[in-house]
Parts: sequence; structure tokens; C-alpha cells
Amino acid sequence: MFSQFNFKEKAIAFLSHAGISLGVFAVLIILVKLIWYPDFYYKSQAIQGFLLVVFLVDVVLGPLLTFVVYKKNKPGLKFDLSLIVLLQLAVFIYGVSIVYKERPLYLVYTVDRFVVVTANLIDQDAVKFPELKNDLPRIVGTGFPEDAEERDELMWKTMDGGPDIDQVSYLYRPIIEVKTTMQEQGISVDSLPESIALEIKTRWPSKAASDIKAYPFVGSEEASDQLLVWDMENLSMLGLIDIDPWGLIEKSKG
Repeated sequence: MFSQFNFKEKAIAFLSHAGISLGVFAVLIILVKLIWYPDFYYKSQAIQGFLLVVFLVDVVLGPLLTFVVYKKNKPGLKFDLSLIVLLQLAVFIYGVSIVYKERPLYLVYTVDRFVVVTANLIDQDAVKFPELKNDLPRIVGTGFPEDAEERDELMWKTMDGGPDIDQVSYLYRPIIEVKTTMQEQGISVDSLPESIALEIKTRWPSKAASDIKAYPFVGSEEASDQLLVWDMENLSMLGLIDIDPWGLIEKSKG
């Protein structure tokens, strides 16, 4: 059994270690939620699993191991603590690298939907419009090349397992350039089920129904697709509704 004095020393070491680890983790969460995955991206990209692993190892396991091994003037204590810190650091760097590499860079309108495209999926240097190059999430449009030969080549590459058009960054363009397509392909409020139409009118009462269109929103493979509500007047996103959008499309076209 621990002596009271020994337990107190261990508790102080544990709390000190936990406090520092929690502070570092809090900085990471702020960075993730405010810069890398702002607003709806945090949920749509389902990165909570990675962050949970970092939390459990760095904020829980690390300090607990310190509690177990800590004993003042113990031979090899610095070595034991160094190993614990190295374990935490390795997991932290791995977790942060994954979260950073898979951060959303573009919300791309393509054909009839919006797709989140992450940094690891595209070549940002290939983006032709300088104003669209950014390390923060940006909404853009895309479309097939006008040249028939280039368009056919791209379609064959896609069917052969290549990237979909939403990941072909040299085709990205300002969202205003696809406004006509968006107007044609978007789901009108009147075509939506009454309950969804009512929710939209309630959440955005200042917007006329004629200025609103809805589209499928595709995030990560781990997250469910949602319905994105778009303001055609200002060409801006209003918000997301947590409902399967594909059934709504079938009903609206039926």
C-alpha cells in the first residue's frame, strides 16, 4: 500500500501532468474547431475518433502512467517519465498529422450536389484561379471541360478508378460561374416534404422560398449525407438539415 506521503506525491505528479496535457489538447481542439474544421465541417468529417484516441493517450493514459511510476528519488525515474512523454508525443503527432492532412479545403458544387474535398485528395497547386487557393475551407464550383476530347478522357479516367470530377482541382471555378446549373438542379422548397419546407421557413424566415434551393451534401464516408440549404440570391450556404437527401430528390422528381 502507498504511504500517505507517497500517494500525495503521486497525486501531485498526476495532476501536474494531466493539467499540462489537457492544456495542450485544448489548444488542439481550438485549432481544429476554429481553423481546420470550422462550423459544420467538424461533424461532417467525423474526426472525433482520432481526437478521442489522442485524448485517451495524452490526457488520460499518460498521467495515469506517471501516477504509477512516480516516486521521488526513484532510480530511473527520469527515463520512465521520458518514455511516457515520448509515447504521448508520438500519438499526438500522429493524430495531428492525420487531422491536418484530412482537413477540408473545398466544398465543391458538382453536377447536382455539394461534396467536401479534403487536402489529401487534391493538388491545390493545380487550381487555376488564384483567389480560390487557400488553406481554409472555401466553396467553389466545378464542371466538365468544354473540350470534348478532354471531357471524354476525364470521364474514362473516372470510370477506370480515377478521381471524380469534384477532386480534379484544375476545374475549380468561382461558385457564381455555376449559378445557372445550380438553379436548374436544385430542389425548390415547394418540392420538399411539408415538414422540411416548414423547418426551412422557420430557420430562415427572412429568405423568400423562391431564393432557396436544396442539394445533397456529401461529407466523409463515416458521416451521413445531409441536405444543404442554399441562398441563391447571395450565393451562400444557409445551413444543413440532418436528413437523408437522396430520397427527397427522388420524391421531388417523381
